[in-house]
Amino acid sequence: RVRNGHAGLRTGTAQLPAPAQAIKAVIDEALVSKETGAEETIHFHLCGYGHLDLSAHDNCFSDNMIDYALPAEEIARAMESVPQL
Repeated sequence: RVRNGHAGLRTGTAQLPAPAQAIKAVIDEALVSKETGAEETIHFHLCGYGHLDLSAHDNCFSDNMIDYALPAEEIARAMESVPQL
């Protein structure tokens, strides 16, 4: 069961591995807050386009994934646009 702030309680929601890990992390944080008595607000946004995720998972589970290593030069070029904090 997933509690959705916009739609109330929804059942039958199946999450794929990556969002499921994020959901577990949020639940773990909430349990720590509950145990320590801390009053916190945990913001969590679950989004994605399932039709893209499902085809990727289908490729993965059918051993059709392409093992591609992004060249270091492309990574460096992309990192130039990331703000330095």
